[in-house]
Amino acid sequence: MENPIFEYTKVIKPLKINSKCPPKPNEDAPRIRYKTYRNDNFTIANHLETYQVHTFHLDGVNHFFSHSIELDKSETSSLDKISILRSICMTLCLRYREQRVAVKIRHELAQNLIVQTYNKKPEFIQKLFSKTIEGEALRTSVRAMHRSLYSPGLFRRKRRACYMTTGQEFINVMEKDGGMIPDDEQCEKNQELQDKEIRKRKEMAFHSSPEFTYTLLPDGVLHISRADTALRNMASKHVLQASCEPEVIYAGTCRFERRGDVIFLVMDNDSGTYTPKNNQDELARLKNLLEWNFRGLKVDVKTYVPPGMDDNDEEENT
Repeated sequence: MENPIFEYTKVIKPLKINSKCPPKPNEDAPRIRYKTYRNDNFTIANHLETYQVHTFHLDGVNHFFSHSIELDKSETSSLDKISILRSICMTLCLRYREQRVAVKIRHELAQNLIVQTYNKKPEFIQKLFSKTIEGEALRTSVRAMHRSLYSPGLFRRKRRACYMTTGQEFINVMEKDGGMIPDDEQCEKNQELQDKEIRKRKEMAFHSSPEFTYTLLPDGVLHISRADTALRNMASKHVLQASCEPEVIYAGTCRFERRGDVIFLVMDNDSGTYTPKNNQDELARLKNLLEWNFRGLKVDVKTYVPPGMDDNDEEENT
């Protein structure tokens, strides 16, 4: 839930899938390296639970999101020019230098990929990505918060890393972070507590888990974090997950739903920062990417438009 103020006005629409989406490769995907970072400093504010953020290194982004048209990257790439403030940070902080190297690699990879740029309408986002001293200071602060959340800690005690190959392993990891689907009694209580209009517009199934936010970056890094409380919502903003990058492959919210005996990962393009489009079947590409990487995982994708934008949405998806 990128912006709780507008959460009540979102309209979910069924996805239209056509031939723009590349097919899944015949060979199996390589093992996925994933990392979970534990942030104990949020424990008290997070209802005595350790706040966790997850990173999955996916393969095949260059296949599913390849772009054959040369794009003008001058507007966004110029934000990465070395400034005096950034030079000082790079000199003093090893983690900062590592982060900037990763950013450079992502910018190079994004040249031939379908990407989503930041939303230029909100005033705060305009300031955040502006080529001003204020914008540079804001981006430096957000990147520092990102490094804090995704830091391995002293002797890597904050981080747990491993490999996985199946969708069930992915579900097991997320269930440990509150992604488990409640029983019927708890689901009924959740329905009573949640606004009916929200559930209707989000098309949430009766058996649904709490919501997570996700951000997919050009180098295949997928950040996922829980976002079902005020604190978690603030710590899981897409701009924070993306470390204030002006371009991402995709971003939105996701949850698990039980339909009969099958568990689905339901993903959408609900991001106020990047407002991802679906005019090149990006959601279908995302579905194939995840199902190919996590063997056996069932993924359902949906798109939404704010009220008054229904006609524009239909034009983009035709």
